[in-house]
Amino acid sequence: MLRDYLFCSKPGIIVRAQDITSTVKEIMEAVREIGNRPFYLWDANEGLRQVVNPDNLFIGKGNRDNTTAPVQALQKASTTKDAIAVFLDFHHYLTSPPVLSAMRTAFVMAEKHGASLVFVSRYISVPGELEREVAVVDCPVPGREQLREVLDRLLEKNGARIAAEIDDKQKELAVESALGLTVDEAKDAFAVSIVRTVRTEGRPRLCPRIISEQKRQAVARSGILEFVEPGRSLSDVGGLDEIKNWFVKRFKTFLPEAAEYGISPAKGCLLLGVPGCGKSLLARAVAGEWQKPLLRLDFGRVYGSLVGETEANLRRAIQAAEAVAPAVLWVDEAEKGLSGTASSGRTDSGVTSRVFGSFLTWLQEKTSPVLVIATANDITSLPAELLRRGRFDGIFFVDLPDERAREEIFKIHLAKRRRDPGKFDLQTLVAASEGYSGAEIESAVEDAMLEAFNEGREVTTGDLIATLKNVIPLSVNRRDEIERLRRWAEESGFKKTSGTKAGYGERLLRILGGGSIGLSD
Repeated sequence: MLRDYLFCSKPGIIVRAQDITSTVKEIMEAVREIGNRPFYLWDANEGLRQVVNPDNLFIGKGNRDNTTAPVQALQKASTTKDAIAVFLDFHHYLTSPPVLSAMRTAFVMAEKHGASLVFVSRYISVPGELEREVAVVDCPVPGREQLREVLDRLLEKNGARIAAEIDDKQKELAVESALGLTVDEAKDAFAVSIVRTVRTEGRPRLCPRIISEQKRQAVARSGILEFVEPGRSLSDVGGLDEIKNWFVKRFKTFLPEAAEYGISPAKGCLLLGVPGCGKSLLARAVAGEWQKPLLRLDFGRVYGSLVGETEANLRRAIQAAEAVAPAVLWVDEAEKGLSGTASSGRTDSGVTSRVFGSFLTWLQEKTSPVLVIATANDITSLPAELLRRGRFDGIFFVDLPDERAREEIFKIHLAKRRRDPGKFDLQTLVAASEGYSGAEIESAVEDAMLEAFNEGREVTTGDLIATLKNVIPLSVNRRDEIERLRRWAEESGFKKTSGTKAGYGERLLRILGGGSIGLSD
């Protein structure tokens, strides 16, 4: 798409890219294909200068007088015949009325002189004044083929001896591990793997673990996405059987056989309800059961102070999730980032509303194998659009665990700590823990074991009962909030059923036996 715009001399092009250097090199390669067109690069430090060698992008030549100022640079670039001028990090100037006016004039002059003005940035967004005058191109993070080229060039550059030590299987695993990284980040990850294995093993090797570690660091630096250690499996979750079965069925929608059958990949689900009742645990367990990466997106971190930064952050998060797919994308505490969209146009120039709209559009239209699990505690803060049909495949209200679920939770946490659940009076524990969340039960088990350990003896049912009595459960100290959540679930206007199946197009509210209320299509 970018090359097409350059070939037809589009006067104004906005390119949103994470890998700036690679994007500029791609533009310069396109210039070579087009023919003899002068190529210019601008930044606020050096001004406008002509570049003749793609290997020395930031070493230019020519007259830089008065071109560090954006208006003068626009004037010069737009009146240079057949020029292709790339402006870096120009988003800082897009709130300036004189600069916006100069851009409109520059596009007119560029069309007259056959020039193209290309604005490349991670954070750039299209000002309303220029929406009809510019083309917008989003450059995704590199895919497998491009990463393989990066790896092959790195090995070739480092000599035949290193290349000979690394077989095709290593290369395939390395590329798979690097998905989601930019070109420069992938190059660094490959290099670190080779250097570290030479030092520790005496020979060069592409180690997926080392590359994945570098990817975790790269993702962490962004401050938006976070790689989270998955749980072991859905069996780690007590109760919630219907939700767990729902996920097991959705895993199959990502199989090639499902596509052949005519089934679309699952979008994901929204988990609402009482804090501490397993929503986050379920997200981890789903990734563990599926044996896929788990990425956590904190919407509160998406918002930035720079113009266009927020939208760019969301695009990067989505691109990274799709690049490492199949994967689970966990949108944690969604209400914190998506609340207030109705009034955001008056408070933040509509940024919240635009980001929310972009996320919903991607969720509804995505074809990549990314399973989205959004969790929220405060239902009333969520925009109504999030609950509409077609957004998520299922919406579940997770309530406090019932008797059977509490028994399972005790069994899981006792077995996890190498204790035989059969040696405890589970029925007494279940009765004593009525109104307790799964997190509170786990905390009681930990506290009881700590007390017994300090006294040099084995933990007993009595210890567990004692620690339960020392905890004021959420159902008591946040009774009103929990009742409000339950009323919302009961009064949402969905049809209640008891074991019957909803007809086509009818949404269904089910009271789940595992202590949950579920909405599904």
